[in-house]
Amino acid sequence: MASSNDDRASTGGAAPAVSETLRRLAEQNQWPDDLTRRSAALRVPDSSLNTWTWYGLNPEQAAAQLAWHERLTIGDLRGRSPKTARPGKLC
Repeated sequence: MASSNDDRASTGGAAPAVSETLRRLAEQNQWPDDLTRRSAALRVPDSSLNTWTWYGLNPEQAAAQLAWHERLTIGDLRGRSPKTARPGKLC
């Protein structure tokens, strides 16, 4: 997982922009600022945030949802070709 310093380095030293959708969800569900910043840094799309899977989540549930988003986008479950996962073998 990237630290907040890594996030700032990738955005030219500025904190990642928090979308209006993310800001609204964070305020409605009383998410801590660090969770909101992490969601912005991972660039969770508004189209995803507008689905039922993100509504009504308390901070612990939102952190778990964000962990899954991170795992599916940049972690060990990210989408990749079977050829790159195990060359010469079918997954």
